[in-house]
Amino acid sequence: MFILFFGGFACKKDEAEKPELTLSAPVSGQQFKVLDTLLVKGVARDAVGITSIEIQLVDIDGNPCSSRVQEQASDKAVPFSIRLPLDKTWLPSGNYQIEVVARNAAGFTRKWIGISVQEIPRALDAAWVVTGTAQAFQVQRFTNQGLASPVFSGSGKWLSARYYPKEGVWMQASNSTLGQGLVEAFEMKPQWRRLWSRSFPQSIRSARNTDSLLLLGFDNATVVGLRPDGVTGVSTSSLLDGYQTQALISAPFGGVAALAQAAPPYTITGFRIPSGQRLASTTVAQLPRYWINQSANKAYWISGDGNIETLSLFDCNTLLLQPIVELPGISKSAAATNQGDLAVAFSDAIWVYRTNNQVLAPFAALSAATLVRHEVLLGQFWVASPAGIHQVSFPQGAIIGPFAAGANVLDFVFQYNK
Repeated sequence: MFILFFGGFACKKDEAEKPELTLSAPVSGQQFKVLDTLLVKGVARDAVGITSIEIQLVDIDGNPCSSRVQEQASDKAVPFSIRLPLDKTWLPSGNYQIEVVARNAAGFTRKWIGISVQEIPRALDAAWVVTGTAQAFQVQRFTNQGLASPVFSGSGKWLSARYYPKEGVWMQASNSTLGQGLVEAFEMKPQWRRLWSRSFPQSIRSARNTDSLLLLGFDNATVVGLRPDGVTGVSTSSLLDGYQTQALISAPFGGVAALAQAAPPYTITGFRIPSGQRLASTTVAQLPRYWINQSANKAYWISGDGNIETLSLFDCNTLLLQPIVELPGISKSAAATNQGDLAVAFSDAIWVYRTNNQVLAPFAALSAATLVRHEVLLGQFWVASPAGIHQVSFPQGAIIGPFAAGANVLDFVFQYNK
């Protein structure tokens, strides 16, 4: 009897250490539109004192869909009214949850409010196609009808670009023929005009785009993030001596810098961007040939020895690598859809790995594809090959085109009107 009573007392004590959290707004099931600002109201109480209130929008799987808003506190009873902007313009329609966390010195209490969000009607304005070699590149603007117009040319090796619609800025990264990194930003309307440029004494090893930053990785284990206005949003230097930046996972609200040793055994350590928080370390036999985002927390990893390649799924938080399937050949390019499916181009056809049934099967009979990209709004793949540029509908697999002559296509960047 004494043991049972003591156990019940201990349980009540643990519960008492957590804050009490009451939420009053918004109401469950309330509807919002992208670009609305939510007002989250409630009261947090604790006998010792509340230290902070945090709110964030998450999807039904718990993945973050907004920046985390935090307010500090130092009182036993904290009424709060916190604004949460739905400023991620790409957010699709669907059901979401507002995650609210109240913290004290000993622990926290977490609650959720279910809401629905309606996306912004969008239209694909143009596809910006980058062609060139290791010494020079050209940027052309293609309309949906396949009409092309030259826009910009540069020297050096192309790396990455993105159009930021909120700022109306195109930001691109490249390496010069002398091995120096270069980031340039251009205003696209009413005309193409350079806004600013930033040069680096060493070459950029990896460049990834997030919703608000262009993340750059260098061989000295340094990660730099630049905003469209040219301000440095992230700068983490010398995270690990003797490591190189192998790859960058670009999550919509930051990312993970995966730093790998330059020689086997390949020990990889993950760091949260922009906080620099160290996540975990793991050792792998082979570094990936391709690293493709599958979600905010996971990425597809394609690796091989030149004869056999394997498709795996890499967890960006735990750094666990889970093999999925052996590929039917040596891949040329790969791209993930916004539903998490993966298209892989081989010498004779494009195959697709479907996450719903975990099957890899032939998808489109396009041979000698050199580049595959997925366009989010229309849900189609854009494919470059010596025969020209094609559009492939998904999931039907219908091939449209070619609507441009064959060229050495380096990148597709999609621009939307809202």
